[in-house]
Amino acid sequence: MTLKRAGGACSHANLIERLRASEHVVGRALESLTAAGLVSNDLDTAVYMPSSRAVGASVDRAEELYQRKPNAVRRAIIGAHSNSLAAFADAFKLRKADDD
Repeated sequence: MTLKRAGGACSHANLIERLRASEHVVGRALESLTAAGLVSNDLDTAVYMPSSRAVGASVDRAEELYQRKPNAVRRAIIGAHSNSLAAFADAFKLRKADDD
């Protein structure tokens, strides 16, 4: 996690530069990390701040797993995203009415 490795705090501009991402992408990621209890975020600075020791320990375990098996972690992330997209798409499928 970039914030964790950066000593805990980074400006939004610095994150955009480090991640080579748009302001929109970084902003959305920070919103998600804040909602997950991993980051404290204000107008121009984000700070790695797990909401509990258990959350921090989960981040540490995820980092360790990624170091050992990066492809497995990537597949899990992509698979979870694909399942969400499939479920969303299924909600819009037209179903054939019963002939009763």
